[in-house]
Amino acid sequence: MIEEKTDQISLFRLREDLDYPIFIKVDLKHFGAGLQDFIESSGFELLEDVTEDDTQDLLGKAPHSRMLSVTLASNSVMRQVDQVQESDLYGLESLVPREGYTVYRYKKVGIIVYSPSASVWKLGCRSDFGEGKDFSKAYKVIINRFLSWALAPMGVIGFWGHYSKTKAEFLRQSESNGEAIFMDMYKNKGFFSDDSWVMGPDFRLVKRDGNNKSESKDGRYLSQEEFISLLSTHCSFFDYKGLSLPVRQMIKRLSKLFSCQIISEHHSPSRRDLSL
Repeated sequence: MIEEKTDQISLFRLREDLDYPIFIKVDLKHFGAGLQDFIESSGFELLEDVTEDDTQDLLGKAPHSRMLSVTLASNSVMRQVDQVQESDLYGLESLVPREGYTVYRYKKVGIIVYSPSASVWKLGCRSDFGEGKDFSKAYKVIINRFLSWALAPMGVIGFWGHYSKTKAEFLRQSESNGEAIFMDMYKNKGFFSDDSWVMGPDFRLVKRDGNNKSESKDGRYLSQEEFISLLSTHCSFFDYKGLSLPVRQMIKRLSKLFSCQIISEHHSPSRRDLSL
């Protein structure tokens, strides 16, 4: 289905300090010069002098290891990516369940074929993936969808948003430029593409509200029911059956451990204010 050559591969690992066995594999010579920069800006580090055998060894060391193999899509796959489909009525992203695997499609950008029982998932895309501004948001969304699926079995949940200092701000996907924050419910820590933090007593969760005209910097706090609803609608995990039971359990646990403050549009930090 997807053309793949394994010579001269480059292997990237999600930042070593985070200690998650999540990898991206790609033969960079088939892609533009900007792909490596994009992968590294997404929180991955290049592993030097890695062979194909090494990748198999790395995957075998941890039960929840996941590797996204980025490959040039065949002409038939790109026709699927570009063609008009009924699912387009619901947005640019779609999921189609198949026998034993699921096909994720971001229209005009790429297709991921994945299965919870497989350690290697495949992304088929054009040679300019990761380059240019026209699809920059789409590239980030695709990588963060991959991370959301791959990290969920390890107790990590993702949300569209940004992080600055001790504050995580929830955003809708359309507002976030495809960027996501992740929270580990076992290790009690969170991370962004280029930052990480301990979810300690100073950690804050906020949501902007343009209808909140209060001049106070301290807005009201959501009830637990409101917070669960917000977490569910801003979650970066995506499944054709809806949020999985483990994801719903992580959302409920997060709503019990923390609260979310509504901040007026005037006082809430904008994207320009975030120190990233």
